Order: sequence, then C-alpha cells, then structure tokens
Amino acid sequence: CALPILLLPQATIDALIVQCRGEIAAVDAYDRALKKFAGQPEEPVLLEIRNEHDDSVARLRAIIERDGGKIPHEGGAWGGFANAVHSVAALVNDEVPIQVLQKGEQVGISGYEKALADPTLAEFHALLTTLRDRCGQHHARRLKCE
Repeated sequence: CALPILLLPQATIDALIVQCRGEIAAVDAYDRALKKFAGQPEEPVLLEIRNEHDDSVARLRAIIERDGGKIPHEGGAWGGFANAVHSVAALVNDEVPIQVLQKGEQVGISGYEKALADPTLAEFHALLTTLRDRCGQHHARRLKCE
C-alpha cells in the first residue's frame, strides 16, 4: 500500500486540517441549534450560516484531499461549543445557545487569524481571508437574532 504523495508540506496540510475541523464542528453546532430553533424566526438565518460553514468544509477538504492529506471527519476547536449547544438545547432560554454560537464564531475568527499569520499558508491567503470574513459576518448576523 503506497503512501499518498504530498504536494504541500505536511505542516501546511496540518494547518488546513485544523481549520477544516473547526468548520466541521461549526456545522455540527448549527445542526444542533437548528433542532432547538425549528419553526422559529431564527431558523432561516441559522440554516444559511450552517450551509456556509458546510461550504467552507468542502473548500478546505478539496485542498487537503488534492494534496494527499487525511480528510478530517470530526470537529476541532468548535467541538466543545457544539456539545454545549446540544446540552443547553432543552433550556427554555434561547439566549444561551445563541451566545454559544457567538463564541464559536469568535473562535473561528481567531483560528483564521492564526492561519493567516502562518507563512506556510501564504498561497491560501485569499481563501482563508474569505472564510475568516464569513465568520465575522456570521457573528454580526447572530447578534440580530437575540
């Protein structure tokens, strides 16, 4: 069984995998929030944001796969936030899940800032900037749902 040939340095692929895991965890968090807010006014905004995170996963996975990296299937830094959303989903208070999603978007922004500062990711600067800016837009939109 031959090992895949890496077109990018392993450190670059690893950094992209970290971001991809964060996006996977974001999708999971929004999936759980969508269950909580089903049929409520927040649902369309949550679904749109969830789908944008899913698109981010697809974009990052395509690069990782193209360059021989192991495709992540589980969330990363956002994972704790996804679990927190799930654990508070039964609460009557709708503000807690919204606040958790807000914090998750902040974690996402910080992750992309770190990735943008990494010189090994220079060729992905435009993509990472786009995905970071999406997280910022999500954060701003979520404030309107409270």
